[in-house]
Amino acid sequence: MSAPSARRILIIEDDDAVREALAELLTAEGYRVTCAANGREGLARAAEERPALVLLDLCMPVMDGWAFRAAQLADPVLAAVPVIVLSASHRADSPQLARLQPATFVAKPVEFELLRALVRRYVEVGAPRPRVAVSGRGRAAMG
Repeated sequence: MSAPSARRILIIEDDDAVREALAELLTAEGYRVTCAANGREGLARAAEERPALVLLDLCMPVMDGWAFRAAQLADPVLAAVPVIVLSASHRADSPQLARLQPATFVAKPVEFELLRALVRRYVEVGAPRPRVAVSGRGRAAMG
């Protein structure tokens, strides 16, 4: 397996509209985007393409984000790939979310300017581990 692709982002999201919108916006920013509709597809894509970053929804059919993350962390090759968790049903300070060890958390609906800055930070700069930030709408985001 090769080294992670420096500008490849894997989006794992079951909502077609959200997944396609994120892919379109990030592609326009110059990133190479790969998509998966559930965690099982996401694991296969991650193993094939070694993304530099994963954007992960939590509530999905087939394999949810929780199971994806557990499998990812158990894989010595994929464990180091940072994950930005996207969720409408959790808060940044949730103990359950902390167990996932995400690089950061963004509340849905996603504010693209915040997400773009976080993606740039984790893909191009290589950021340290999480800390809490607040988006423009007052929603908490670890980042």
